[in-house]
Amino acid sequence: MRTSLPSRAYGFPLALLPILAGALFALALPTALLAAEPCPNEQLRAESLVNPATGEPYSAQLPGCRAYELVSPPETGGVPVPVLHTLENTSFGQGMKRFLVSEDGSVFFISGAAPAGTGAIEQGEYLGVFRSRRTGFGWDTRDMTAFGVVPGDSVLKEASANGSRILIETPLTLSSADLDNPAEYIDRGMDLYVVSENAPPQLVTRGELPNATPGQNAFQREAPFANAELSAVGFTSLVSLQSLEGGASSSAGCYIWANVESRLAYLTNPEGPRSPNCTFLAVAPDGRAIIEDTSGDFRTGLIFASAGAGEFTANYTVQLSGGTEHAASFDALSPGGQIAYITSTDKLDPGYENAGKPSVYAVSMTTGAFAQGLPAATCISCLGGSDDERVRYVGQSADGSHVYFSTGQGLWSWDEQTGKAIKLTEATDVSQVVSSQNGQFVIGVTSQLAGNLHGTADVYEFFTGGHAPLLITSGTSADEYVLVGRRGGGRGGEDLPVGGVSDDGQRVVYEQLDPVSGAPSTIEEWATGQTGVPGQTTQISPAGATYADKLLGTSGGELENVFFEAHQPMVGQDLNAGTGDIYDARIDGGFPAPAVPANDNQTPNPTGPTAPTYTTSLTPPGISLAPLPPDTSHPASASKAKALTRAQKLAKALEACKKQPRKKRAACKAQARKKYGTRTKTPTKGAK
Repeated sequence: MRTSLPSRAYGFPLALLPILAGALFALALPTALLAAEPCPNEQLRAESLVNPATGEPYSAQLPGCRAYELVSPPETGGVPVPVLHTLENTSFGQGMKRFLVSEDGSVFFISGAAPAGTGAIEQGEYLGVFRSRRTGFGWDTRDMTAFGVVPGDSVLKEASANGSRILIETPLTLSSADLDNPAEYIDRGMDLYVVSENAPPQLVTRGELPNATPGQNAFQREAPFANAELSAVGFTSLVSLQSLEGGASSSAGCYIWANVESRLAYLTNPEGPRSPNCTFLAVAPDGRAIIEDTSGDFRTGLIFASAGAGEFTANYTVQLSGGTEHAASFDALSPGGQIAYITSTDKLDPGYENAGKPSVYAVSMTTGAFAQGLPAATCISCLGGSDDERVRYVGQSADGSHVYFSTGQGLWSWDEQTGKAIKLTEATDVSQVVSSQNGQFVIGVTSQLAGNLHGTADVYEFFTGGHAPLLITSGTSADEYVLVGRRGGGRGGEDLPVGGVSDDGQRVVYEQLDPVSGAPSTIEEWATGQTGVPGQTTQISPAGATYADKLLGTSGGELENVFFEAHQPMVGQDLNAGTGDIYDARIDGGFPAPAVPANDNQTPNPTGPTAPTYTTSLTPPGISLAPLPPDTSHPASASKAKALTRAQKLAKALEACKKQPRKKRAACKAQARKKYGTRTKTPTKGAK
């Protein structure tokens, strides 16, 4: 619940308001005289549907020239999109992504709908994976799993950076190499496939052996890993998979697949009392696998990196952690794969003494260090006083330039370029940490800072430039703020950020809950036009909504896109009244309202579906089209001649009689007059 205090209204601690007063006074006169410039998309904002709660177009309430855009298909037959609240308590689909935005801006989601114009095949509301891409005419949606086989669920695990490939989990048999997958057992025979546009699905897990234990799956569904282009996929199998290179069989353990001839490699030694004897941790951009050894009687905690997936050898490995059992845990890989971040109680950096206490290390994954078998490690948390047991890795920026960790002294940021660490805040309870793409700004939730008037956990912005933390929003004890997704796991089993902060630090987006009052959650944007000017908070989810509009994520360096789930139609293209859809509150966005309201036989999707080509073991997906009426059109050059009058026909017939022999001409003329002559009720005297 919001308060009317200045700190909540302006997003600034009260102590800074006197300092700002002079600047605001100086700016007051010119600001009042200058009229606000209209948005370049003002007409499109006005064409959104009218909000009955405000009497104005929905998009008119949005700040920063944002406009609502419908991302999901306009008509889904009453099936909600995306699937956010189902399969929560089932074993199927664990670790799946209900919603994902790739680097190219494509939006992926799962749904049981079969919307027209997407290439989807009606399969009785089985789950499939859809991709929406923005075009100049609207968001175009395609079904990436329109397989012409026995219906079955397919769920999203990962998507490539360019949006052209997805990694799915499915019980469907999409390859002749996929064995022992009876459709009647949903918890049996699950496999991983890489699905590309206009190409056959590629089987990753190679199916199960015919003698696989019934009820067991071919892999641990909670932990498939892949590089950004999905050219290499790693997973941990619970059963032996089909023969590998040279016809040899394998055992339970860690596997890596590469799209070079769809080859599969077994990374670990099958000997040992544990099965599986390893845990998969990550896949580097070049296909190298990061795994943890669990082959001993007890969990060893030793972390290894294998050779690239294209080489398919288990002999070329490098130990990244120390040798003490239970000493290390894997945190993350840098986006380029040059650094592995590991937390360990072993001393991996000879320059620092951690006295057996946990420290966060940056371990080199460069080719030279890897080939020598002696990767260099830098203790980055030691720069923040790693002298307690509360050191932990928190996260890294999207560009890999900054890594965040916490200690008993507060939250820190390590700059990968300079090798220096700075303290962002002394608060030690900061949670839901999300950074800007460039790493310069961080947002999080804490209750330990002085700017918080209620002692509640509120949203703050932290600066790598050394400025004091900035209070973004403050509420009563009933308020709760969401920056990190709780509705579907993220990469490696971690939650994905849904809130965001822009690269210039002047925009923050978050979701606010009020669990006590029961009011629907709202999506808020805090923004300031320039440095030193207090920010304003504006609701960017629809005003007066009776359903909770769930924040799904943001994209763009300046948070150009804010994706959320909504239940009320806000643009003319949306025909799903009361059904969950995906919307984007986009800066400078919006599309013209449809000139003619869409109906069951037409869809606002700008282009028709394209059917992918599959192997001979599959039936190409069919696209049902309504039968066309008979073609009654004619080319302009062959247009129908104007009908002749009876008099014209008589003249033409008499002319033709002249060509008859003399003896037959009279009879011909009499017949022509009888057929084309003037019709009367009674004969006219003198008629010939």
